[in-house]
Amino acid sequence: MIKDEFLLSSVGDREAACAVARKSAINIPAYREYLRRNQFSGKISRSNFEELPLTDKENYLMKAPYFSLLPPENLDDVHFVFKSSGSSGKSFYWPQLKQQYKLFDLLFEDTLSKNFSIRKKRTAIIVGLSLGSWIGGDLISWAAKNVALRSNYSLTVFSPGNQHEEILEIINGINRKVDQIILFVCPSTIGHLALLAEEKNFSGIFNKLRFLVIGEPFSENFRLRLRAKCKVKPPEVVLTSVYGSADTGIIGIESNAVAFFRELLSRYGQLRRYYGFENSLPNFFNLSVKEAYIEMVKGELVFTAWQGLPLMRYNLHDNGSLIDWNTVKTALKDINLDGESEKLKNHIIKDRSNPIVIAVGGRSDGTIYLCGTNISESMLSNAINDKSLQKTVTGHFYVSVLERNGRQQLKWEIELKPGIRPDKKTESVIYAKLIELLGKLQPEFMADYNSIYSKWDDNESARIFQFKFYPWPQLSRRPDSAKHRIIALTEDK
Repeated sequence: MIKDEFLLSSVGDREAACAVARKSAINIPAYREYLRRNQFSGKISRSNFEELPLTDKENYLMKAPYFSLLPPENLDDVHFVFKSSGSSGKSFYWPQLKQQYKLFDLLFEDTLSKNFSIRKKRTAIIVGLSLGSWIGGDLISWAAKNVALRSNYSLTVFSPGNQHEEILEIINGINRKVDQIILFVCPSTIGHLALLAEEKNFSGIFNKLRFLVIGEPFSENFRLRLRAKCKVKPPEVVLTSVYGSADTGIIGIESNAVAFFRELLSRYGQLRRYYGFENSLPNFFNLSVKEAYIEMVKGELVFTAWQGLPLMRYNLHDNGSLIDWNTVKTALKDINLDGESEKLKNHIIKDRSNPIVIAVGGRSDGTIYLCGTNISESMLSNAINDKSLQKTVTGHFYVSVLERNGRQQLKWEIELKPGIRPDKKTESVIYAKLIELLGKLQPEFMADYNSIYSKWDDNESARIFQFKFYPWPQLSRRPDSAKHRIIALTEDK
């Protein structure tokens, strides 16, 4: 965990957060009932704000009739509705207010200009994120087209969604006509595209590619390999990451400086120890949302904001930290690095982006991201314990998201029943059944399997599921004794 001297306990206007909670207690029936159910009464003030019960999707939003969650005054100001399925697999709908987005495309343009110099380069933008009603693809496609419409420079937008062959065809077709192509995707999609490009013999198409990614964590080695593949040298940036959710919208955007900071941390173990990142390296984002009040509660990010569906002490269940970026930079001045790293350090110190940085280390509620799709521990457990597998597996398993050559795969460690051999036939049966079962529980996964992952089923090392089998009782009697556990993103080096 990052050292205390670099941490903040909250950011934003606490009094404004109190006003949001008071207004919600008056105007939102579901929130009034929620406070009553949690035995909170009296006037909401600065002194008792932290006594307000935490809300989340499970204990608040999914417990109430939908329209009882909405203040009547917001209904006429809604212009977008986004959908999230989340870890529960049940869809939830997030209304977006016009006032939240009046300047959004200008801020979006500013980010693209700072990170990718779009005002100086002939640029094509390809939105390769899922379209439809998901916030990532729909919002970015809308914003990019607005920027292109207003621009007095060369900017073209193509929105094929997650149709990988279309993406490769357009890149191959326009590569010689533009200075750069900015591809908006989930990080793991990049590996899928690279593998498909090799199969299609599309050589050299990565040279002009730059990436803006959203939806899942990635290792810094992934970015370094991508930089080499695209022949990019610092201070030019090959990839910028965005942090957000359907619940809150976009929360943070990675500046060049915080990307360089993460690179330095990945290079130097002593630097990680100095800042307190011995165990794992989070993703870093400069705070971009201005209206929210954000607290750290037991290592999780908690939001209060007036929006289409107001959030009151809403727990995203993301492990994270709020970091004073100026303090981080000041501390870095006295650390001597060598060669190229010293140049990166100087870029960081000169940075003038938002002084609040959010460090996100993954989910805390037993949910993983697999290629941008939320998969909960309960989904995995229900799949492995299905009656169709009861004669083959004991139900004890461990799961991790494996990053290999830029692609993400789900690694299953599974205990077999006594007498079951871990041969190719057993593996094929379990593979097909888990694809089917998990696909029923998480339709987004099945849609991606049908359109993307199934292409590589004939190549064992490229399959979306990777297996390691154990004879009974090796998992049952492990000293950590969890019947099933999700492990964070790991990298196969």
